[in-house]
Amino acid sequence: MLTSKKRQILELLSYTGPVNRLRFVKLMFLLSRNYPSYDFVPYKYGPFSFELYHDLESLSHEGSISFDGDKIESMELQRRIAPHWSFIEDYSKYPDNNLIKHIYKEYPFFTVNSEIEKRMVIDKGGHGIFTVGYEGRSVDLFFSSLVKNGIITLIDVRNNPFSRKYGFSRSSLMSICQKLDIEYLHIPELGITSEIRKNTEVDDWKGMLDRYEISLRSKNDLIKKIIELGQDKKVAMMCFEKDISQCHRGRLASIIFHKGITCDEI
Repeated sequence: MLTSKKRQILELLSYTGPVNRLRFVKLMFLLSRNYPSYDFVPYKYGPFSFELYHDLESLSHEGSISFDGDKIESMELQRRIAPHWSFIEDYSKYPDNNLIKHIYKEYPFFTVNSEIEKRMVIDKGGHGIFTVGYEGRSVDLFFSSLVKNGIITLIDVRNNPFSRKYGFSRSSLMSICQKLDIEYLHIPELGITSEIRKNTEVDDWKGMLDRYEISLRSKNDLIKKIIELGQDKKVAMMCFEKDISQCHRGRLASIIFHKGITCDEI
């Protein structure tokens, strides 16, 4: 399926022709500053998008691009008519090193994990417990928020850590966390069990959360574990819902709050 973002990849390749991976990612990053596009996270060579790479691999499997070695090239016989991205034409004249230097100067946040040069440092000290939902966020925007807040450990409190949305199933989260030097911890016992769900009437999400909260009375040891982790470093409890009041992590945060510890939402 050719999504709007995949179409943008093919349109950008119409400008660049065959291009190396690093350069293509940086040009797509600059494009994202001006038009709705991919989100990015600070990585080894500045801004990087895991979702972009996922879509590049998908287009490669579909035969629309050649994504082999260091080179990316469109395999379409007819060049795609791209929007008038005049600024991309300007950046296309920059040698790779100058392109990176420009991005590092203009967008220092994306250098915090860089192996080339760090123009900004995120304080990973301190401690605290945070909560975060990934609804409405790309995996790159989600992790960018974790990096910005100096999160050391991501605590997945879903009972079943599976998602149809790219990047949010357990194996993908573990892989990306490892790349960004974030610890991944899954505590399925703090999720909403299938038993609670099946005993809930349709749209009775409040009743489901009430029953979930009652079930937490027997899980003080796990809640204590999160509190202890948050006393040593910054941790974030994650689940799906954007609105914390409609998510079980909100009930977890409330219990922790009544123990005298604030849980800020990211």
